[in-house]
Amino acid sequence: MNAESTSVATGLHWPLTVVMIVAGLLVLVGLFVFVTPVDPNDFESTTGVAWQEFEASAPEVADYLEREARLLAAGWSGVGLFALVAAAKARRTPARELPAVLWVLPGALAAGAVVFVTGDGLVPGATYGAAAIGAAVSLLAARRT
Repeated sequence: MNAESTSVATGLHWPLTVVMIVAGLLVLVGLFVFVTPVDPNDFESTTGVAWQEFEASAPEVADYLEREARLLAAGWSGVGLFALVAAAKARRTPARELPAVLWVLPGALAAGAVVFVTGDGLVPGATYGAAAIGAAVSLLAARRT
């Protein structure tokens, strides 16, 4: 390993670790939503109707909502897994081009923040936004090394 690749590896270590942590959390949240797609308490506080009551009165719509939540969760888990693997690869094999691929993570998180904020989900929107900013700052720090 030459001196330039050693300095790149040292400079990328902590920013890529932050990206890996954010990506890992995204995968975990996605898997949790995949397993439990509808929170009955959140559904009732949002709609004023108990989930069980809604599920009994409109089973096709309830199935559709669960399926859509699982599809979204699978997508988010996939983005997180992609970023996790790419960041791990970048930590092992330093290359200046590889961190550029990781910009998909803050982009996807920012898109999620916009979706939540425009749908009156300020807390999840702020969470996704903070994660997007953290990933972006880490990737910017990696570019400076």
